[in-house]
Amino acid sequence: MDHRQQTIANQKVSEMSKTADKLSQAAETSEFPTFDPSEATDQLLVIAEKRVEQSTEAIAKFQSSAEENQKVLKSTFETAWLVGNELALTTIAALRANTEADFSYLQALAVQSHCPR
Repeated sequence: MDHRQQTIANQKVSEMSKTADKLSQAAETSEFPTFDPSEATDQLLVIAEKRVEQSTEAIAKFQSSAEENQKVLKSTFETAWLVGNELALTTIAALRANTEADFSYLQALAVQSHCPR
């Protein structure tokens, strides 16, 4: 290695050494918080309780909506059934009236054809 390359290598080693020193000083002066499993367990319990409460509320809302929808569907079905019955009765009455009118007309034709003029 020539002198210039040696100087560059020494500078790099020096920079790396300074970085390592800074890291070790930071590690010595910084305190990492200790991990307390009981606090983590408590936090998980709180989260789980919130989720259970939210799920219970969602199920209650779903059940309420399902009951309301069931009432609406029942009402709609009953209305459709009543309208269908009314339509059937109206249709039968119209058919009966037309049939009676047809028989009356045929009867009148039969009387006219048998009666001489």
